[in-house]
Amino acid sequence: WLAKDPERVPPVENISTSFKSGVVLIRLLSVLAKITHVGSYVKQPTILWHCMQNASTALRLLSEQTFTRFEGCKAQDIVLGSPEPIAALLKYLRDKYDLDYLFLKVLNEGQDTKITLDQLENFHEEQQATADEYEYEFEYY
Repeated sequence: WLAKDPERVPPVENISTSFKSGVVLIRLLSVLAKITHVGSYVKQPTILWHCMQNASTALRLLSEQTFTRFEGCKAQDIVLGSPEPIAALLKYLRDKYDLDYLFLKVLNEGQDTKITLDQLENFHEEQQATADEYEYEFEYY
């Protein structure tokens, strides 16, 4: 889900290093939240201050989009590459923006047998094929 738009969000190889500049996080948020203009940020930071500004901008953008402040990760954690807070932030983003994941999470809540995304997609394809058959039969009557 992180590679939703590979042209705008570069691949994340290591959460400790990929997010340090704040640029990848800003780009990821803009793709997830479908924002065309995220404001001013340093696209190629060269000093630590630029990275801190970018990380702060990303967290501010997230709070503006979700109307809540995420307390599990601070700009300092992002710039220092602290894996636990960054992982918590990514989990929060997935819970907020990955609708397929969220739907499966709710669908599987309290169930003994869990449904996977592949099973859900197969079910959808079967339902579509059945609907297409009925439409085809209906046309000839």
